[in-house]
Amino acid sequence: MACRTGPNNPRRRRPRDKVRELQRRLWAAAKRQPGRRFHALYDRIFRRDVLKEAWKRVKKNRGSAGVDAQTLAEVEELGVDRFLEAIGAELEAGTYRPSAVMRR
Repeated sequence: MACRTGPNNPRRRRPRDKVRELQRRLWAAAKRQPGRRFHALYDRIFRRDVLKEAWKRVKKNRGSAGVDAQTLAEVEELGVDRFLEAIGAELEAGTYRPSAVMRR
């Protein structure tokens, strides 16, 4: 018999993507009850995995500088992990205040 390499259990589950699971649960709840209001989502925003996923999406989308004029290059120079920790800490403490947006 030929020796094959691989997992002992071929039906092994993939690693769980908790951010994707959260998104799917919220989507399913919204589809089941279109008039439902989600009141307790703030505590989900500053989770480390959610912030990391948000960063990956901004980076992939080549996000432009916002009202604070901070570019992706500046964030990477500072350190992405350090930046995400700071934002997460502000969100968790409730001290994060977005800058006012200029309207035309």
